[in-house]
Amino acid sequence: MVRTKKIAFADDILGDMAQHVASALCQAFDLPPEQVAQVVKRVEKGRRQEWAGDYARVCYIAHRDDEVRSDRNEQIVRDYLYGERVSLLSRRYGLSERRIWQIIHSLTRQ
Repeated sequence: MVRTKKIAFADDILGDMAQHVASALCQAFDLPPEQVAQVVKRVEKGRRQEWAGDYARVCYIAHRDDEVRSDRNEQIVRDYLYGERVSLLSRRYGLSERRIWQIIHSLTRQ
């Protein structure tokens, strides 16, 4: 069995998310904090039981959701079709020129 080195994190992402969710629920639905805290604690406990282990999991947290990415990609193709250079699009959207070309080709072939 290959053992990997434990990664130490300064912050607890589950605890942080639980606090934000509890705060948002209290504000959005005008619920008493005690009631919300019970529900959030139950969900947090369930996630900890499922995800916790001896070794840290390394996971990817996306910067954008699919809808935002899709809108961005459509705008890239629109800009390209209006005559924008790929190098300019690359700088504007913070993507490599290769990725810009991939987006253009994937959306213009449909």
